[in-house]
Formats: sequence, structure tokens, C-alpha cells
Amino acid sequence: MNFDTPYHRNDFTKFVQNFLPDDFTPTVQTVDYQAKFTQAVTKLGESKSLDLEVFEVRHTSTQDARVGLSRETFKLMQTCSYRNRALIAFAPADSSGQWRFSLLQIELEQKDKSARLTRNYNNPRRYSFLLGEGSKVKTPQQFLIEKGKITNFEDLQKRFSVEVLTKEFYKELFAWYQWALSGEMGVAFPNETDNKKIEEHLIRLITRLMFVWFIKQRNLIPNEIFDEEELSEILKDFDANSTNSSIYYNAILQNLFFATLNRPINEREFACEGGGRWNEDYGIKTKFRDDAKDTYFKKTQEEIVALFRQVPFLNGGLFECLDKEQNNKIVYFDGFSRARKKRTFIPNVLFFDAEKGLISILKKYNFTIEENTPADVEVALDPELLGKVFENLLGAYNPETKETARKQSGSFYTPREIVNYMVDESLKAYLSTNGIPAVEVGKLFAESTNGISAVVAENIGDRDVTGTVNINDRDVVDTFSTFFSPYNEIEIHAGNLPHWQQKNVWYFITFRLADSLPLHVVEKVKEEREIWLKQHDISNLTKEKKIEYYKLFSERIEDILNAGYGSCALKDPKIAKIVEDALLHFNNQRYIIDEYIIMPNHVHLLVKPLNDNKLPQILHSWKSFTANEINKVLGKKGEFWMKESYDHIVRNLEAFNAFRNYIKNNPVKVPTASLPLSQRISATGMSLVR
Repeated sequence: MNFDTPYHRNDFTKFVQNFLPDDFTPTVQTVDYQAKFTQAVTKLGESKSLDLEVFEVRHTSTQDARVGLSRETFKLMQTCSYRNRALIAFAPADSSGQWRFSLLQIELEQKDKSARLTRNYNNPRRYSFLLGEGSKVKTPQQFLIEKGKITNFEDLQKRFSVEVLTKEFYKELFAWYQWALSGEMGVAFPNETDNKKIEEHLIRLITRLMFVWFIKQRNLIPNEIFDEEELSEILKDFDANSTNSSIYYNAILQNLFFATLNRPINEREFACEGGGRWNEDYGIKTKFRDDAKDTYFKKTQEEIVALFRQVPFLNGGLFECLDKEQNNKIVYFDGFSRARKKRTFIPNVLFFDAEKGLISILKKYNFTIEENTPADVEVALDPELLGKVFENLLGAYNPETKETARKQSGSFYTPREIVNYMVDESLKAYLSTNGIPAVEVGKLFAESTNGISAVVAENIGDRDVTGTVNINDRDVVDTFSTFFSPYNEIEIHAGNLPHWQQKNVWYFITFRLADSLPLHVVEKVKEEREIWLKQHDISNLTKEKKIEYYKLFSERIEDILNAGYGSCALKDPKIAKIVEDALLHFNNQRYIIDEYIIMPNHVHLLVKPLNDNKLPQILHSWKSFTANEINKVLGKKGEFWMKESYDHIVRNLEAFNAFRNYIKNNPVKVPTASLPLSQRISATGMSLVR
């Protein structure tokens, strides 16, 4: 079957017969079901051994209404099917353009501890390949054809697994990383002889180029700069497989990174030639560079600037050139220079080797700029891959990164599931407190198939944790390594890759009292956890085992925290006022604080450091000062705060509003000892909730 052609039922049916087990029974049966986007449904067969049916869904969506179509199809399965799994071809009614081949799952739901199983689309899942005109077919060809006939349902799930795809991509990417580091390639950066520094530069290069590849999906980067034939018309003496020439990196990628993405569109131009430090453009690393003695280009400078005109200006640290002026002299790290001896050398072959070149690897895979949700997953590489690759490469660069360094820095990349969950819970809390009955709110979210609450609700027994310290208190979650997932957080280190050091970033912070967790309980849970981990392969946990792990360990810890253990010294208004005064002392000078709340044994807040003020120093200042002052009031000595604070980078406006509402509504359903301080001291007229 040709996956890059429009959908045809006969071709699809033949493919399914070869793809599914031999017990697949083909049929053509019209299903009486229509909806907003769904025009016609045809059942094409079923497999009893897989307990699934195969459907064709013809739809009228012209704007790729993934959520709407998913919702309609889950209702189709609920009302018109006797099975909880389906393979579905979602094809436009006119058979034109692109189409999706999806695996859908729902689960039976047991109500009120009765023996009766209800057909309700609990925990729905949709995994899809985007096929048809213009689609990349390497992955579907490999997963759906080359791997042969399906043997069982677990095999089918793996064929539609983004995790499997991501691992295969990372395997190729890491092989490139090792190849680039090998002495045979001669990769060199100015002023860098330490191999560890070269590794850091290569990780930065991969991060930059992958970011570019994602925005390329919106046609914001010219395709010509990745095409060997086109490059031969742009660059002089371009040899894609050269081991001696670095012209592609120096002329194309460096000018793209530093002079294009890092400079406003209407200000882009070449730096003036000659003159050394007396040149008016000396040290300006946001202007195009050409070779000082010759030229990289066949085209004029005006034509080169025009080539990059469609590229947007991204005002962030990822594409900032690290070459800096020190003591009236440029110190070169990125090696963005007209002088050959000051330039970085990365041979063309590292990008264009047909099998293992970096550009060749990127071209093999289907990238999507639509971030998946837990309930609707496209089997393609999506933007969260940047975090996964960064985490894994950083782990290779520094084996301690995933454990020691993470806890030292206390900064984390918040995974999609947690952001989605917090958004969902914040919306529930907002709607419930603004006049909408809880029953109606429950119905609204129960009917949603976007998966925001389904995953977490399943994992925590569907507890209402709005406004509690629950899953968002990542100090507990990370201490006990709750989630073994490729979506897990990545640590951000001071002095590490520039993409993760952008200024003006918001953080959601939690820090708590040193005695908020009873030591004997912590030690007992740690001991039980170690035994459990020895009995299980954490790199290959099933979904059920992940849930088991969560319930055995993290849920217990959360219950303990919510119970208000320890001295809860912050219940005292005088003590809480010391903390509040410290938080606000340099507000709008060294940082900006948005929402904050002081709980009896911990503090939550949203903060954005300003200028050159660093988050670790800000946290140290708060905790050190308040600990000293509070110990004076209490007449005590010793540790007051838990040593580690946990700082979550806020990824976008959606996440920011979710964290903000979380703080406002924290907590809603917790024992009295854990009520917000503002509720406990309202008689004093002092509010500690902003």
C-alpha cells in the first residue's frame, strides 16, 4: 500500500487483511451514525483475537478537527460497537489530501463497586498515523509494513507507539552525536580543547537544529537550505559529502541561527568587511558573516538576505551567539567569524551523509508541530521531543545529570500530563466557584475526550485534588521518581545550554518546612520502594505497573503531606508575616511575584527573576533570611526549611494560568490543619494570598 497517496477503500482493506491476524473477517456494513463532522461510517471487518473492529469514517472536516472527530468516534464505539478497540481510517468525504489511520481504545467502567460493567468511554485513547499526500512515510512503512503481520494486541500497541518511535529516532541521533565526537571528523570549536566542552557545543547544535526543524513545518524556514541541489546553486564549491569543508555550517546554519533567528526581520544585513576591531560591526554577532578572503556564496548578499526573509525573529537565548567581547577583545566560543582560524569547523558530511547525516536523519521522520494530548496522539515526533532529546543527551554528557544535578539545581521541565491535569483541575475549580453546579462541571469534563484529566484521575483513584499539594508538589514526586516516562522533566543547569537559560522565565516554586515529612515514614517508604524496584524493570514498566507504583508510594506520601504533619510553624501569623515580608522585599526589583500562598508547612508561588538575578540565589536569600529570623522568634536553632526547593519552568500561558489558579484554590479539600493561612487569620485582616 502506498501511504503517500489519497485514501482508497479497496487498497486499505487489502492492507488490513495483510496487517491483522488471520482471523480478521472482512465485511462492508453501513453503520447508522452521523454527527457534526462524521458524514458516513462503514464497518470493514473485525478480529476476534484482538477484540477489535475496523471502520472507515468519512468526515467533512476541512480544518483537521482532531478533538471533535475523536469525541464523535468514541461515542460511535460506545453506542454502535460491541468492542472496546477499533482501527479506523479517517478519510475526507471527497477522498482528497491527507487521511489518518488510527487505533482507538476505551475502557469498561465499574460503578459503585457493583459487578456491573458500564459501557462508558473512560480513559479514551487515539493513536494516529498521518498519511496521504505530502506525508512522510518512513515511519508507517517501517511500523505497519516491514514489521510484518500483527501477532497480538500488545504488538499492535507498539506499532502505534510514539515512545517506540522516539526511541528509534534518539538511537539514530545519538549515533550521530558519537560519530561527530570521533576524531575522524575533526570537529573543532575555537578556544575549546576540552572534549566535554565540544560535547556541550554539539548538544547545543542539535537543540538549535531540531527547533528549526519544527518551525520549518510551518514553512517558516526555506527548504532550499536543506536541499543539496539547491545548495549547489547558493554556495561556491559545495560538496555535501566533504570531510574537509565546513561551508554548510559556517555559511548557512550559523547565519540562520545568529543573524536571522536572532535579529528582527527589517534589520538583517551583512556585517561590514575588513577593518578588524576598528570595523563599526566588530563584535556585533547578529549580522551575516561571509569569508574574509573569499566568499561562501554564488549569490549576492542581497539575495542571501532575501533567502532568509521569511524566517521569523525569535527573541530568546537559544540562538544567541556565545562569542563575547572581553577586555576589548572577542573571545570565540560559537566561532561565528569571517576569519578562518576563529571559525568552528563541522564538516559537510556530518549533515548530508545519506545514511547517518544529521539532515538526512531529520528528513526521514514525520515531525508535527501539534503537541499531542494524552488522549489523542499522532505517531510522529512532536515539540516535546526537544525535552526528551535534551534530557537524554545531557545524561550522556554528564551521567550524574538525571539524579544528582537535578536535585542540586531544583529546576524542572514540566511534562505534558501534569500541565494538562492542572489546567483541567483549575478549570473545574473556577467553574465550580462561579455558580456552575459541581454535577454539571463533572458532566462537562466526563464528556471531554481530550484526556486532560483521564490519565491522572485513573492514576490517583479519581480523587479531587484541586488546590491540594498532590501531584504538583514535585519535590515529593521527584524524590521518589514517580513517573518512569519519556515525558519526565529535565533539569536545567546554570551555565548549561542557552535555550534553557532564557531570561524572563516564570517559575512555579514549592518549598516546605524541614519537618513536614516524618523521617520514619520517609525511610520506610524508601526501603519498600527499593525492594519494589529490584523486582521490576523500570525501563519497561507496563501502564498497570506504573499505576501500582504510584499508588504504593507517591499517593501515600501525598496523603501524609496533606495531613499537616510537623510543626506547621507557618500557621502562626507572626511567622507567616516574616515569610511574606521576605518574599515581597525585593519584588519588582530583583524579581516579579505573581500569585503566592503560605500554607502551614509549605509555600507556593509564581516568580520571574529580573535582569541578571538568578533563581538559586533568590531562593537561598529567602530561605536563609527567614530561617534565621523565625528561629530567633521560636528560640530554636537548626534547619527550618527542607534543603531542596523545587522550581518548575512554566512552559506557556496555559500552564501559567493553571499554576495561578492552583495557588488561588489551594487547598479546597484538605484537613483543617492544612487550610490556607489567609482563611485561618482572616480576623487580623491580613491576607497572605495574592
